[in-house]
Amino acid sequence: MTMNLSNVLMYFDDMEWKYTIPKDGEDIAVMGVSTDNGNFQCLVDVSSEHNGILFLTIFPANVPPDMRDTIAGFLTRINYGLFFGNFEMNYESGEIRFRTSLCPVDDFKKNEFDQLIGLNIQSMDRYFKILNNIIFGHLAIEDAVASLDK
Repeated sequence: MTMNLSNVLMYFDDMEWKYTIPKDGEDIAVMGVSTDNGNFQCLVDVSSEHNGILFLTIFPANVPPDMRDTIAGFLTRINYGLFFGNFEMNYESGEIRFRTSLCPVDDFKKNEFDQLIGLNIQSMDRYFKILNNIIFGHLAIEDAVASLDK
C-alpha cells in the first residue's frame, strides 16, 4: 500500500484517535495526546515530495526569549544521547518539538508507524517535566544537566 495521508487517517480511525485536518494542510493531520506527564499537540506530515512521514510532538509552552539560549544548549545535550529522533526549537517563537521521521516509505506498515509515533511521544513525555521546570524557573540548568548523566 503506497504511503499517503489516507493511510494515516485510517490508522488513527482504527486506534479511535481524534484528529483534524488544517484547511491549508494538504497532507497534514493534527491531534492531541495526553500522557502521564503532559498534554501535547502532535502533527503528522505525509510528504510525497520526500516519500516519507514526519511526526512532531509539540511542547505545550513556548520558551521565553531570555531562556532560549539556555534551552537550546540543554536540548543539544539531550539530543547527543538520543538514538532515535531529536528535539528542536524555533528561536523566533520559542516552540519546542520532538521530531521523528521515516524515509523512504514505499508501503504503509503499521508496526513501523507504531514505533514512529510511540517513540516520539514517549521522548517528549520523558523530558517534559525537566524542560517545564527549567523554563519556569523551578530547576537550575546545572541540576538539569547533572540529571542527564544519571
